Amino acid sequence: MKTFITSDIHFNHISILKYNSTSRGYDCNLGQPDWPDVEEMNDKIIKNWNSLVSDNDIVFILGDVAMGKIIDAPNLIRQLNGKKKLISGNHDITLKKLIKNNESYNDLFESIHDYYEYSHVHNNKKVMMCMSHFPMRHWHGQNRGTLMLHGHLHGSRCDVPGRIKDVGLDTNNLFPYLLDDVIEELLKIEVMEEHHKD
Repeated sequence: MKTFITSDIHFNHISILKYNSTSRGYDCNLGQPDWPDVEEMNDKIIKNWNSLVSDNDIVFILGDVAMGKIIDAPNLIRQLNGKKKLISGNHDITLKKLIKNNESYNDLFESIHDYYEYSHVHNNKKVMMCMSHFPMRHWHGQNRGTLMLHGHLHGSRCDVPGRIKDVGLDTNNLFPYLLDDVIEELLKIEVMEEHHKD
Protein backbone atom coordinates (compact mmCIF):
# COMPACT_ATOMS: atom_id res chain seq x y z
CA MET A 1 0.00 0.00 0.00
CA LYS A 2 1.32 3.43 -0.98
CA THR A 3 0.25 6.92 0.00
CA PHE A 4 -0.17 9.70 -2.55
CA ILE A 5 -1.04 13.37 -2.31
CA THR A 6 -2.36 15.95 -4.75
CA SER A 7 -4.63 18.96 -5.07
CA ASP A 8 -6.60 21.06 -7.54
CA ILE A 9 -7.93 18.43 -9.92
CA HIS A 10 -10.53 20.87 -11.29
CA PHE A 11 -12.57 18.27 -13.15
CA ASN A 12 -14.91 19.93 -15.71
CA HIS A 13 -13.31 23.36 -15.32
CA ILE A 14 -13.11 24.85 -18.81
CA SER A 15 -11.16 27.99 -17.86
CA ILE A 16 -8.37 26.00 -16.19
CA LEU A 17 -7.16 25.14 -19.69
CA LYS A 18 -6.24 28.81 -20.12
CA TYR A 19 -5.11 29.61 -16.58
CA ASN A 20 -2.64 26.73 -16.45
CA SER A 21 -1.40 26.64 -20.01
CA THR A 22 1.66 24.43 -19.63
CA SER A 23 0.30 21.69 -17.40
CA ARG A 24 -3.22 21.54 -18.81
CA GLY A 25 -2.25 21.30 -22.48
CA TYR A 26 -3.10 24.80 -23.70
CA ASP A 27 -0.86 26.10 -26.47
CA CYS A 28 -0.68 29.87 -26.00
CA ASN A 29 1.05 30.36 -29.36
CA LEU A 30 -1.77 28.75 -31.29
CA GLY A 31 -4.49 30.12 -29.05
CA GLN A 32 -6.13 26.71 -29.06
CA PRO A 33 -6.15 24.05 -26.36
CA ASP A 34 -4.41 20.82 -27.29
CA TRP A 35 -7.36 19.23 -25.49
CA PRO A 36 -10.35 20.95 -27.08
CA ASP A 37 -12.76 20.13 -24.28
CA VAL A 38 -12.79 19.29 -20.60
CA GLU A 39 -13.73 15.66 -21.28
CA GLU A 40 -10.30 15.06 -22.77
CA MET A 41 -8.65 16.84 -19.84
CA ASN A 42 -10.69 14.74 -17.40
CA ASP A 43 -9.70 11.55 -19.21
CA LYS A 44 -6.02 12.51 -19.14
CA ILE A 45 -6.12 13.17 -15.40
CA ILE A 46 -7.86 9.84 -14.72
CA LYS A 47 -5.40 7.94 -16.93
CA ASN A 48 -2.36 9.55 -15.27
CA TRP A 49 -3.78 8.96 -11.79
CA ASN A 50 -4.62 5.30 -12.35
CA SER A 51 -1.22 4.61 -13.90
CA LEU A 52 0.28 5.21 -10.43
CA VAL A 53 -2.46 4.60 -7.87
CA SER A 54 -3.95 1.19 -7.08
CA ASP A 55 -7.28 0.49 -5.38
CA ASN A 56 -5.60 -0.14 -2.01
CA ASP A 57 -3.49 3.01 -2.00
CA ILE A 58 -4.39 6.10 0.03
CA VAL A 59 -4.67 9.48 -1.70
CA PHE A 60 -4.97 12.81 0.08
CA ILE A 61 -6.67 15.42 -2.11
CA LEU A 62 -6.08 18.95 -0.82
CA GLY A 63 -9.11 20.56 -2.32
CA ASP A 64 -10.76 21.83 -5.50
CA VAL A 65 -11.87 18.51 -6.94
CA ALA A 66 -14.39 19.70 -9.53
CA MET A 67 -16.10 22.73 -10.98
CA GLY A 68 -18.74 23.32 -13.63
CA LYS A 69 -21.52 20.73 -13.67
CA ILE A 70 -21.01 19.26 -10.18
CA ILE A 71 -23.61 16.52 -10.69
CA ASP A 72 -21.08 14.90 -13.07
CA ALA A 73 -18.31 14.95 -10.44
CA PRO A 74 -19.21 11.71 -8.59
CA ASN A 75 -18.82 9.61 -11.73
CA LEU A 76 -15.39 11.15 -12.38
CA ILE A 77 -14.24 10.76 -8.78
CA ARG A 78 -15.29 7.09 -8.76
CA GLN A 79 -13.01 6.46 -11.75
CA LEU A 80 -9.97 7.47 -9.68
CA ASN A 81 -8.23 4.53 -7.97
CA GLY A 82 -7.44 4.56 -4.27
CA LYS A 83 -8.96 5.36 -0.92
CA LYS A 84 -9.48 9.10 -1.19
CA LYS A 85 -9.42 11.56 1.71
CA LEU A 86 -10.51 15.13 0.95
CA ILE A 87 -9.14 18.20 2.67
CA SER A 88 -11.61 20.61 1.15
CA GLY A 89 -10.82 23.75 -0.82
CA ASN A 90 -12.68 26.92 -1.72
CA HIS A 91 -14.28 25.28 -4.79
CA ASP A 92 -15.60 22.20 -2.94
CA ILE A 93 -18.62 23.82 -1.26
CA THR A 94 -21.16 22.59 -3.82
CA LEU A 95 -19.61 19.12 -3.96
CA LYS A 96 -19.74 18.81 -0.17
CA LYS A 97 -23.41 19.82 -0.18
CA LEU A 98 -24.12 17.23 -2.87
CA ILE A 99 -22.49 14.52 -0.75
CA LYS A 100 -24.23 15.65 2.43
CA ASN A 101 -27.67 15.59 0.81
CA ASN A 102 -27.34 12.25 -0.98
CA GLU A 103 -26.28 9.05 0.81
CA SER A 104 -25.39 7.38 -2.49
CA TYR A 105 -22.33 9.68 -2.67
CA ASN A 106 -20.93 8.66 0.74
CA ASP A 107 -18.46 6.34 -1.02
CA LEU A 108 -16.63 9.13 -2.82
CA PHE A 109 -14.25 9.93 0.06
CA GLU A 110 -13.23 7.97 3.14
CA SER A 111 -13.24 11.25 5.06
CA ILE A 112 -13.61 14.99 4.49
CA HIS A 113 -11.73 17.64 6.51
CA ASP A 114 -11.13 21.38 6.36
CA TYR A 115 -7.59 20.91 7.70
CA TYR A 116 -5.69 17.75 8.57
CA GLU A 117 -2.61 16.78 10.59
CA TYR A 118 -1.04 13.47 9.69
CA SER A 119 1.84 11.31 10.88
CA HIS A 120 3.56 9.21 8.21
CA VAL A 121 6.34 6.67 8.70
CA HIS A 122 9.18 7.45 6.30
CA ASN A 123 12.43 5.45 6.46
CA ASN A 124 11.34 4.05 9.85
CA LYS A 125 10.82 7.52 11.34
CA LYS A 126 7.60 9.42 12.01
CA VAL A 127 7.19 12.56 9.95
CA MET A 128 4.48 15.03 10.92
CA MET A 129 2.67 17.14 8.36
CA CYS A 130 -0.11 19.68 8.17
CA MET A 131 -2.41 19.52 5.16
CA SER A 132 -4.50 22.45 4.00
CA HIS A 133 -5.88 23.65 0.70
CA PHE A 134 -4.35 27.06 1.37
CA PRO A 135 -0.65 27.62 2.16
CA MET A 136 0.12 28.86 5.65
CA ARG A 137 2.93 31.13 6.76
CA HIS A 138 2.95 29.55 10.23
CA TRP A 139 1.78 26.03 11.04
CA HIS A 140 1.69 23.68 14.00
CA GLY A 141 5.10 22.12 14.69
CA GLN A 142 6.88 24.26 12.11
CA ASN A 143 9.93 24.76 14.35
CA ARG A 144 10.10 21.00 14.99
CA GLY A 145 10.27 20.10 11.31
CA THR A 146 6.58 19.49 10.59
CA LEU A 147 5.83 19.76 6.87
CA MET A 148 3.22 22.07 5.32
CA LEU A 149 1.49 20.58 2.26
CA HIS A 150 -1.01 22.67 0.34
CA GLY A 151 -2.63 23.40 -3.01
CA HIS A 152 -4.54 26.42 -4.35
CA LEU A 153 -1.59 28.15 -6.06
CA HIS A 154 -1.33 25.91 -9.15
CA GLY A 155 2.43 26.29 -9.08
CA SER A 156 2.49 30.06 -8.53
CA ARG A 157 5.21 31.29 -6.22
CA CYS A 158 4.38 31.04 -2.52
CA ASP A 159 7.27 33.00 -0.93
CA VAL A 160 6.93 31.14 2.38
CA PRO A 161 10.28 29.67 3.40
CA GLY A 162 10.80 26.29 5.00
CA ARG A 163 9.37 22.82 4.62
CA ILE A 164 6.32 23.77 2.56
CA LYS A 165 5.16 22.51 -0.84
CA ASP A 166 2.36 23.02 -3.36
CA VAL A 167 1.32 19.46 -4.25
CA GLY A 168 -1.26 20.39 -6.89
CA LEU A 169 -1.64 18.43 -10.12
CA ASP A 170 -0.35 21.42 -12.09
CA THR A 171 3.02 21.18 -10.33
CA ASN A 172 3.54 17.52 -11.33
CA ASN A 173 2.44 17.20 -14.97
CA LEU A 174 -1.10 16.21 -13.92
CA PHE A 175 0.10 13.27 -11.79
CA PRO A 176 -0.38 12.83 -8.03
CA TYR A 177 2.78 12.83 -5.91
CA LEU A 178 4.01 9.81 -4.00
CA LEU A 179 4.02 11.13 -0.43
CA ASP A 180 7.41 9.58 0.35
CA ASP A 181 8.95 11.52 -2.55
CA VAL A 182 7.52 14.78 -1.19
CA ILE A 183 8.82 14.00 2.29
CA GLU A 184 12.28 13.16 0.96
CA GLU A 185 12.39 16.49 -0.88
CA LEU A 186 11.23 18.58 2.07
CA LEU A 187 13.44 16.92 4.69
CA LYS A 188 16.44 18.35 2.83
CA ILE A 189 15.23 21.88 3.67
CA GLU A 190 16.41 23.49 6.89
CA VAL A 191 13.80 23.80 9.65
CA MET A 192 12.63 27.40 10.00
CA GLU A 193 12.48 29.07 13.37
CA GLU A 194 9.03 30.04 14.57
CA HIS A 195 8.37 33.26 16.51
CA HIS A 196 6.74 31.14 19.26
CA LYS A 197 8.76 28.44 20.99
CA ASP A 198 6.95 25.25 22.08
